[in-house]
Amino acid sequence: MHETRDAARELRMQGLTFAEIGKRLGVSKQRIAQCCAGMNPEATAWACRIKNLDCIIYPNLKKWMLENKVSIPEMMRRMGFDTGSMRSESFRNKLKGRTQLTITDIKKILAVTGGTFEQMFTND
Repeated sequence: MHETRDAARELRMQGLTFAEIGKRLGVSKQRIAQCCAGMNPEATAWACRIKNLDCIIYPNLKKWMLENKVSIPEMMRRMGFDTGSMRSESFRNKLKGRTQLTITDIKKILAVTGGTFEQMFTND
C-alpha cells in the first residue's frame, strides 16, 4: 500500500523531479506530488539542487558547494550575477568546462568561498 509512497520519497530525496519519479514508477507526476506531500521542502529542494552540481569539473569547488549547500543559482547570486536563463547557462558551461572561466569569474568565486586558487581549482 505504501510501496509507491516510500519509493517516491526515496527517489525525491535523490533529487529526481516528480515527472522523473512518475515515469520510473509508472504513475502520474500528480500522484508523486501526493506521495511526497508533507516532506521537508527544504531538504527535498536541496536534494534536487545537488543533482545539478554533478556537472562541475572542479572537484574542490563542487565539494565546497555541497558542504555549504550552495546551488549554482545561489553561487551566481553570491557572485553578483543575474540568474537569467542565458547568463545561467553560460555560467553552467564554464563550470562544466565547455568554456573557460574568466579571471573575473575566478576572483568572484574565491571571494565567495574564501578559498585560494589552488584550493578551489586544482585536483588533489
